Amino acid sequence: MANTRVPGDEIPPARYFTTTFSAEDGDFGSGVWYAEFVEGVAQRQFEVYADHVLVAPHDLSFADQYAAIVSDPRYREITPSEFNRAWNRYASERLRRVGSAHEGGGQ
Repeated sequence: MANTRVPGDEIPPARYFTTTFSAEDGDFGSGVWYAEFVEGVAQRQFEVYADHVLVAPHDLSFADQYAAIVSDPRYREITPSEFNRAWNRYASERLRRVGSAHEGGGQ
């Protein structure tokens, strides 16, 4: 099971990561990916592109490969403040629009 904890295998309570990808790597062009993991489990994730933002789980599925992300040099660990600034700038607005659409306000 992916989320089984092994005694002595301590995972920090929360870790934050980002990576950039080129137009060749992504389905929607070049962008930036952000993720929050709590005890190794994905909690918040989003992708920022030049013309739109995608937020899990509304627009994309969670990437729940914590061990792979931690060991891959393409992913850079960031501070909670960096993550939250990006979340507030990009993801929060997208979630407000999603909520508005669900209430009949349109996107």
